[in-house]
Amino acid sequence: MRLFSTVSTILKWPFNTVTLRERLLLLLLVPLMGIILFSAHEIFQAWKVSEEMKEIGQRSDHTLGINQLLQAIQRERELTASYLGSEGTQHKQALNIQRQSTDQLADHLREVMDSHSMKASSLAQPPIAWLNYEASRLGLKSVRNKVDQLTLSFYRANSYYSEMIRALLDTADHMMRHAPDLALANLSFAHINFLRGLEQVDQERSVLANAFVRGGFEHGMYALFQTLEVGQKIYFGVFRRTAQQKDIHLFNKITRSPEAAEVARMKERAFASGTATRLYVLLGRLYRHMALRGVYHSFKNLVLRGSRYGHDNNLPNPDLQKRYRAEFYTSYQASQKIIKKILALPPKELPSEQRRLVEIIRENLRAYQANVALVIQQQNAGQSIYRIDQDPNHGVKINDTPAFHAIEKLMNTTAVGAFDVSPNAWLQVSAIKRTKLRALEKRLAHAVKERAEEARHEAFTLLISAMLITLIMVTIISLLGGRLILSLQRRVKRLVTSVDRIANGHLDERYPVQLNDEIGHLGERVNLMAERLDLHHTTSAIIRDLLESALEPTPLQDQLDQSLTLLFFQDNLPIQAKGSIFLVDEESDELVMVSHHGLHPHLLSECARIKPGHCLCGQAAQSREPVLAACLDERHSVHFDDIQPHGHVCLPILYRDKLLGVFNLYLPDGHHCTASELAFYEAIVDTLAGVIVRKRVEEEVERFRGRLLFERTFIEEIVAKMRASSRFDGKDLRTLEAPVERTAGDILLSAYRPSGGHHVMMGDFTGHGLSAAIGGPMVSDIFYAMTAKNFALQEIIDEINQQLVSKTPAGMFMAAVFIELDNGQNQARIWNCSTPDVLLFRDGELHDRVTSGYLARGIIESKESPPTEVSLCPGDRLIACTDGVTETFNRNNEELKQKGVDALLEQIIQHNGPLDELLQGLSKFRQGVEQADDITVVEVRVVDFGIAG
Repeated sequence: MRLFSTVSTILKWPFNTVTLRERLLLLLLVPLMGIILFSAHEIFQAWKVSEEMKEIGQRSDHTLGINQLLQAIQRERELTASYLGSEGTQHKQALNIQRQSTDQLADHLREVMDSHSMKASSLAQPPIAWLNYEASRLGLKSVRNKVDQLTLSFYRANSYYSEMIRALLDTADHMMRHAPDLALANLSFAHINFLRGLEQVDQERSVLANAFVRGGFEHGMYALFQTLEVGQKIYFGVFRRTAQQKDIHLFNKITRSPEAAEVARMKERAFASGTATRLYVLLGRLYRHMALRGVYHSFKNLVLRGSRYGHDNNLPNPDLQKRYRAEFYTSYQASQKIIKKILALPPKELPSEQRRLVEIIRENLRAYQANVALVIQQQNAGQSIYRIDQDPNHGVKINDTPAFHAIEKLMNTTAVGAFDVSPNAWLQVSAIKRTKLRALEKRLAHAVKERAEEARHEAFTLLISAMLITLIMVTIISLLGGRLILSLQRRVKRLVTSVDRIANGHLDERYPVQLNDEIGHLGERVNLMAERLDLHHTTSAIIRDLLESALEPTPLQDQLDQSLTLLFFQDNLPIQAKGSIFLVDEESDELVMVSHHGLHPHLLSECARIKPGHCLCGQAAQSREPVLAACLDERHSVHFDDIQPHGHVCLPILYRDKLLGVFNLYLPDGHHCTASELAFYEAIVDTLAGVIVRKRVEEEVERFRGRLLFERTFIEEIVAKMRASSRFDGKDLRTLEAPVERTAGDILLSAYRPSGGHHVMMGDFTGHGLSAAIGGPMVSDIFYAMTAKNFALQEIIDEINQQLVSKTPAGMFMAAVFIELDNGQNQARIWNCSTPDVLLFRDGELHDRVTSGYLARGIIESKESPPTEVSLCPGDRLIACTDGVTETFNRNNEELKQKGVDALLEQIIQHNGPLDELLQGLSKFRQGVEQADDITVVEVRVVDFGIAG
């Protein structure tokens, strides 16, 4: 705040001694400077566009170099396709010559790209695509060697060449992407998409050349062929929507030529001959009905979700049983129909070996069908999910491996058809079409360069025009502004003179209004100011006193009494020292007199409670408008014997259209309240409305504060009892818990599995206090219930994560560490989910640590990776703590961190001290700073091989 004040003072200082004329000149200079700066900006932009167009022209030249390299790589890819398709018997010499040409063009383009000074900000650094091309080029020699040795499939070789070409196309796209001219941007966009479509054509030519030489598609090439056909339609479709009409016409003419028709005929032959067999299609349908949302999935849902968790065991859920049973039979019947269709195929399409594999799949499905009723029977008998799914004596576990191997082998051995097309005929006719498309591509590149030159000329013309317009505008504004300043200066100087005289007490001073403009209107306001100045001064003083008194800790009635007293002590107000304040009784809607001054005793009883519409005060309450009376007229309903003539001003006390009460003042008889006086009284009433509302809010807040304190204490008692579990088995565990508040966000759980083994969990919910502690009971119930049912810790972790994701609000999650110690192994399995390191001490020294490797629980639904396994020896100690330990800060805002915790724990372990010494060490480190987060530490001791705690 002090810095802002200092800066403001410095900025105001140059204007403290500036005259009016100088200020007016400054007002003229500011817009002039704005115009000059704006024009300078436009001139700079025009110059920048001119330079960018020059840069675009240079980039067009580089794009031509990239195109030449693209064609060389495409030609090498095509020869590689024929070479591999013929198994090395064709195009060996031509391939070597083409490789040399490709290398020469690549080296030349590399030199050009390195030497070119790229001025545009978008090209200040080499584009990522160009770096990707350079990286892939380094491995080109290895690819060529594998091609020569016939150890690389064309599918892999084609992918490698295509990635290089894609990187070069992306580089060209990046270089031409930032064109500031819309027409140039459209031309560049059309050109790039045409190049991408042309790449799809060239790649398709290589794929079919390889296929025609081989007499059939290599593995994976048929799918690639289909993708390339779709890619051509997409890129050429974009080209048609953005290119010029003459280029679209030429493109359509090329695609309708006899050569294009012959190319399409050969492609149709490839499509027709490359279609998958009936067996392949049926197997795909069968796999869909068996896998996701199919037989296996619905059977698993029946086992795992056909029961719901109860207090003691799993209770059957008839609705879920019916749903998943229906889903299972729907998928099962569909699968059986497809298997019948497969077995009905003739031996030519389904040999005996494949028929045997289909029978394996059928037997696997029948095994699932035979166990559906058994699953429901065991669920109704009270068997747990674990026993149904895992126990070989009571469960229905089915081995799916033979069936999956069978369907996988069937899919892999199902071939596609072949074709009989001459490779030379394909290469010859497709080369003619490609040559015509190349000619169109050169025309597009030339059009981009021509448009860049036109745009550069337009930008230069705009530059000259902007300079001339700026000069003309500055001249005109200077002449007109100077004359306006002189006239304005004279009138403002006369107005300042009048204001100075009024400020010195000459309230009879008047400014001569000559023109009905802003200055004339200001003069009228100055004249009116002299008339109201005294009254406004009084208003400000009274309101200030009212507001100051409202800040005092006194009851509302005392505040209102003091308000009347302040008002009646003013000598310059045309009022009598009589008045009252009424407040609305919300139950009866009547006005209740709560404050009064100088009233007759008869009025104190007669007007103690007033109904809306009764007398002047009731009328003001009913209409919510001021009621003015200069004398005792017929509206005055209350009379008594010695009543004195007087007038009234009764104002409703309103706050946001809500009636709070009525303010009643007595006026001298015959006095008519002026507009200024009424405005003064209304200002007083508005201030009183604020005082009343503030006092009522203070009282309401005080009541709510007591109620919230009671409810918070009540809720904390409930949460504390829910978190305290008698199922916690802490034998041979050492624990340390130091919450910031009564209810902590940390949670510590420990239990033994019925089959042996020890589960330990330490969690830290986001934040601390009541909001962080509410997730503890849910996590505790899941942990102890699933451990008692002999679930593995991995399954418990997944269930806790799923429940936290689905049932807790966004932003609430739990960092946790899970430890599983197995009686049958000499090791511990540890899942560290975003907590500080879990430390392993052996012989009094730090032996090993397990760092965080998983996300906190409750963020996303996921299945975690295998845990970290740690070998154990008798006497070992595993220690885990929450981040309230590592994130301890001292006065210098220094953090203890993991290194400091390691040192403190090592000292305690070496002399076998209690864990409470850790709190002492943390307190010493904080140097008086209060604890900011909950602290929880757990130590697991290994007393025998594999037996913890």
